[in-house]
Amino acid sequence: MKKIDINLYPYTGNGDDKLIDLLEKFLPAVFLTLCGVMLLNIVLFVFTTFALSARNDLSKKWKSLIPKSEALSTLKKEVDGLRNKQTDYQNLAGSGISVSQILADLFKSLPENIWLEEINLKGNSFNFVGYAVRGKDDYLASIQEFIRNLKKEKFAGIFKNISLKNSRKNYLSGTEVMRFEVECKN
Repeated sequence: MKKIDINLYPYTGNGDDKLIDLLEKFLPAVFLTLCGVMLLNIVLFVFTTFALSARNDLSKKWKSLIPKSEALSTLKKEVDGLRNKQTDYQNLAGSGISVSQILADLFKSLPENIWLEEINLKGNSFNFVGYAVRGKDDYLASIQEFIRNLKKEKFAGIFKNISLKNSRKNYLSGTEVMRFEVECKN
């Protein structure tokens, strides 16, 4: 009887073995590298999720603080304005000028058809805004009389240059009036 060999693994390795050997050799390294990249990806994903969460929390907090910041800015501007006015009043008080005397002269000089709306002191300048309603005289005649009266009082000794800055007709509660600004300088 003749003996028959059956080869269940017919591959004999005629040169293609190198490719299979390389795959067998580097497959664990490639697999570990892919696992490492995936792990790094997961770690970066978790990190960015926490970072975005913290950023969103800070953004919400910032948005809630914006109105407070704007209110503080407004208050700072008001405080600066009040400090400037305080300096002006201190300069006026330090110069020996009596504010009560200025106001007394100012109101003593007012004709019946004129009233003042605003009084401002800026540095060496004293400005006021008022209205004249038509009375016995024309608007401008009443304003001129007011300025003439001011120049006769002690007021003129304090403020040498008293002049009408501007005037224009307006309507106030349906009545025609003349709005005017007078500037008084040392």
